[in-house]
Amino acid sequence: MTNRSSWQLEDWSQWDRHYRGRFFNSLYGGRSVGLLCTQGAVWNAAPVSQILHVGAHPPQVGVLMRPDSENHQTRSNLTRQPWASLHFMPISDAERVHQASAAYGPEASELALLGWNHCPWTAYPVVALDDALLSLCLEVHEVLDLRNGTSLYVFDIREVTSNAQPDTLGHWPLSEKMLHSQGLEHYGHAVMPHGPLPYARP
Repeated sequence: MTNRSSWQLEDWSQWDRHYRGRFFNSLYGGRSVGLLCTQGAVWNAAPVSQILHVGAHPPQVGVLMRPDSENHQTRSNLTRQPWASLHFMPISDAERVHQASAAYGPEASELALLGWNHCPWTAYPVVALDDALLSLCLEVHEVLDLRNGTSLYVFDIREVTSNAQPDTLGHWPLSEKMLHSQGLEHYGHAVMPHGPLPYARP
């Protein structure tokens, strides 16, 4: 542990709340960021990066969400209509995805304001985005509430659509094209130069 900087409770308890938020939010490196679209008075789109693979049998994905505020409607929308679509966008959409995190009111649709072409999903009560590299149609399975007010939403994946194809092993080769974020303000992409590696055995 020589020559390593260290931070503890007595340090971060004195930090400005915004600095503290950036410090911990960016601590885990780049993560894929998607647009989670829900229906309220209009179509709402919220960038999310706390995305967790829950399982493939059945296919489920988890999204960690902060408490709703007056101008953030995702959770209240899901209470009324337990369906959503999750869209992974190209790197060129970084500024629009970032702007979608602004606190627009419930009568404002981020999709319309920021110029995303969208239409109803064919077979489900969610919205489809023309520009998405990969899109998931989701139905709420369960909600796990945490003590700090955040909740883990577990969704059943009902359909996946893409203009691309997985490789012969089932992997999606989209990380270099797909938008990733580190913290709340930095965007880029992920490079996967190693793999696929064989299944690890003792």
